[in-house]
Amino acid sequence: MKIKLEYILRRSLAYFIDVSIIYVVLMLVFQWLIMLPIRTHFGMDENWFRNGWNVQFYVWLTISLPTWLYFIGSEASNRKATFGKRILKLQVLDSETKSKISKTKSIKRTALKLLPWELIHIGLNLPTPVWFEETPNFRYLVLLGSILFVVYFIMAFVYQRTLYDKLLNTLVSN
Repeated sequence: MKIKLEYILRRSLAYFIDVSIIYVVLMLVFQWLIMLPIRTHFGMDENWFRNGWNVQFYVWLTISLPTWLYFIGSEASNRKATFGKRILKLQVLDSETKSKISKTKSIKRTALKLLPWELIHIGLNLPTPVWFEETPNFRYLVLLGSILFVVYFIMAFVYQRTLYDKLLNTLVSN
């Protein structure tokens, strides 16, 4: 059990480091320091953000896409790892060849890995952003994304591989 616990803690910490870096860069620097002052020049006022499709497009362009590029580029690179994984001496490998994964496999892995977050974004933003509803309806995609995130975590703990690693024949290793 100690080996499993150590593995899941290292992998979780690596993910936390990566998500923290992404948060600082995309939310604090890009969103607040750069985009917030210039959004109104592009017609992105409060009324623009009341449209769920506008919000979803904005989130995809300014948060999701850069996050995807970070994971895809890092894990398909010669270093085989994001910054968080490199700090904790982990890398993403093809489970059959034990070599770096291809760009295509990295895209698929990132799509599956970030699917819970994307489902939650869509659930919160469409059809109307939840924060603009006086009495928000239950958002099923938020629940589905949350359940999928828990499934990924449980599988990583029990099987030492997440669902997306099993499906794509990848692994996170020392």
